[in-house]
Parts: sequence; C-alpha cells; structure tokens
Amino acid sequence: MVHLENEGGQPCELSLALPPSPYSRKTTVDYTDQLLMAKLSLLLLVLSILCSTSLCCPDDQKLALLRFKSSLYTLNSSTQYSLFGLDSWNASSDCCHWDMVTCSSQSNSRKVVALQLYSLLVAEQPIPIPSMVLSPLSRIKSLMLLDISSNFIAGEIPASVFANLSKLVHLDMMQNNFSGSIPPQIFRLRYLQYLDMSSNLLEGVITKEVGSLLNLRVLKLDDNSLGGSLPEDLEIMELRDNSLSMEIPKDIGDLTNLTTLALSDNRLTGGITSSIQKLHKLEILRLENNYLSGGIPTSLLDIKSLKDLFLGGNNLTWNNIVNLEPKCMLDQLSLSSCRLAGRIPDWILTQKDIVFLDLSKNKLQGPFPEWLAEMDIGSIILSDNNLTGSLPPVSFGLKVCQSLLYRGIASLESCQVTLEMPLRSCVTVPTAP
Repeated sequence: MVHLENEGGQPCELSLALPPSPYSRKTTVDYTDQLLMAKLSLLLLVLSILCSTSLCCPDDQKLALLRFKSSLYTLNSSTQYSLFGLDSWNASSDCCHWDMVTCSSQSNSRKVVALQLYSLLVAEQPIPIPSMVLSPLSRIKSLMLLDISSNFIAGEIPASVFANLSKLVHLDMMQNNFSGSIPPQIFRLRYLQYLDMSSNLLEGVITKEVGSLLNLRVLKLDDNSLGGSLPEDLEIMELRDNSLSMEIPKDIGDLTNLTTLALSDNRLTGGITSSIQKLHKLEILRLENNYLSGGIPTSLLDIKSLKDLFLGGNNLTWNNIVNLEPKCMLDQLSLSSCRLAGRIPDWILTQKDIVFLDLSKNKLQGPFPEWLAEMDIGSIILSDNNLTGSLPPVSFGLKVCQSLLYRGIASLESCQVTLEMPLRSCVTVPTAP
C-alpha cells in the first residue's frame, strides 16, 4: 500500500494486488524480488509524475531563473566579479530548493513566491548591471516578494517586467542606479504594501497615481530627485533627499497611521502645521534642512509615541520661555539653528532616554548645566552658541570632548567653554562612527 496525496491535497492510497503464484518456493522468491522491483519502479514513476505536476517549481519559472543567472554571468565588465548565493541554481535540481528562492507551501503547484536577490555581485568596485537583466523575471507571475536591492542596476525601470508581476506585495529596489521616472505600472500593483526605491537616480514627480495603491503602508523614495505631492494613508513615509517643493499639507494630521514622516533635505516652505499633533502613532519626525519658517509648535512634544525629532537647518523659532512638560520620551533631538535663546532648556532633563542632542547654531547663554553633565547622552553638539564657564569634572567630560571635537563640528572656542581636564584626554577619545 502506497500513501500519496491527490491534487486537492487529500490522502489517497495506491494498492497493488498480487496474483497467487503457481511456482515453487525458490521460483516464488525470485518472482517476489522481481515484483518488489516493479513496485518500486512504479512508485518512483508515480512520484516523478506528481513532482512534475505539483510538488516542484514549474519548469517555465525554473528556466526564467536560469536565464536570469546566465545574464549575470555575461556582463560586459573588465573587473573580476563573482555571484553570491547562486551556486545552488542548476538545471538538475528543483528551484524550490535553491538559495534565495521561496516557493508556496500551500498551493497544489509549488510556484515561486519570493526572490531575495540583494547584493548578488561581489567585486572590488561596483559593476553596473543593465536593468534589462530583470526581463526573465517577468515570467514568474506568482511573485509576491522581490528584493533586488544593492545591486547597482542601471537604466530605466523596465515597465514590462512589473506589468506582469501583479501579485507583488513587497518590492525592494533600494541602492541601485535606476534612472528616469517611476513607470505607472508600479502604481498598478494593487496588492503592494511595501515599496522601497530609495538611493537611486530617479527623477520626475510623484504622481497622484500612488494613491491607487490602496494597500500601501510603507513608501521609501528618499535620496532621489523626485518632486510632486505627498501620498496618503501610509504608515512609513520616507522622502528625504528629494526635490519636493511644497508646503506641509494642513490636513497631514489625517494620516493617523503614520509612524515615520521623514521629509528632510527637500525644498519645503511654509510652517509646521499644528495638525501633526494628531498623529498619535508618530515615532519619527524629520524635517531638517528645508526652508520651513515660523514658530515650532510645542504641541509636538505632546505626541506620546515620538522618539526622534529633527527640525534643524530651517528658519524656525523655538519658544524657550514656555514651561514645558513633554509627554514623549525622546531618543534623538535636533533643534540646530532654531533661534533658541537663553539657557539650555531644562525640560531636556525629563528626557531620560535621549542619546543624541544637537542644539548648535543658536543663541544659548550661561554655564553648562550640571544636570546635563549627569545625563547619559552619547553625543551632544553645542557649537556656535555663547555658553561660558567650565565643563563639570565628571566622567561625562570625555563624552563632551568627543562631541565638541568630533570632526570639527564644534570647537572649544565657539562654545567659550574651558575644560577642567587635560586637552589630550579629549583627542585620544575614538571618533564616532
């Protein structure tokens, strides 16, 4: 009795009945051996048929992956290189067992559903890969996850490839050299939840078509040259280092699922709308290095979930007179060039988890507070202020030296602070990464 599964996944039995033997005992033994071999051959045949139809990856998908691998071996490059993770890709094995390949375990047909093809080329210097090497992947229409990040793929994004990959849920194309605009076919991937195209050479505008991605939750387009408007209904929006020329929408507070809003190093103008305080899930707010102006809403510190707040490098003003009781617990804070006047704000004392503090390029005065020296802060940048007095002679001193002297960001002279320890103890501190 041979136990198998049918196409519906239900158990079935394969029964082979034997006729009575008219032969002698010796002849019967020989006949039984032959019959056992026949059974085994039949079993292997049945398993082979089942594997070819349901238990192995489809032949057309296997062939597509082999063609993709072959195209990587024929790159026109004078630089020596090797391929990482593709040794297991060969015609004699099931592609579901290959490295970087994942097949469905629930379907009757074990189709390829995920490809983790990041950092494939190993070379002394980056080797550009033409974007058309992706063409064979268009045949794998069952793909739900595709990661081709960190491969230095150059050229326009092949629209025809993604037109066929309609089941994609996760698409990671970061750290390549894709150029041109984002093809509209990307915005027709209706199941897409995660899209990362950061650190490429993309240009053009972010069109309203991105709004058609109703399931999209994470959008990372930072470090490109994109303009346009902000998409809606996301959890993570990273559009740093682009060419966004606009004001922060006044209704941005309606994006109540946002946990990350990173718009630094763009050309944003206007003020910071107070509606941001409605983002009750917000953890990271990065608006530094834009052209924002006006007062900074102190209500930002009422967002309990907020961890990182970067507002420096604008024309903003922080009201240092108001008594504050922040409801958040910050890890990182940058208020560089935010027109802080007077003493270092004492509400910072309440931020017990803070590891990075940048209050440089302001108008801070007075002595360096002892309570700040007693806090366990990894990096403090206070350059270009009017602080006076001495640094407290505590173990904190070495950290201060490091932050004041680190790569010339600050200097003792610009702070007008003297040290109650030898200067050589500062310069021997290892530089920060």
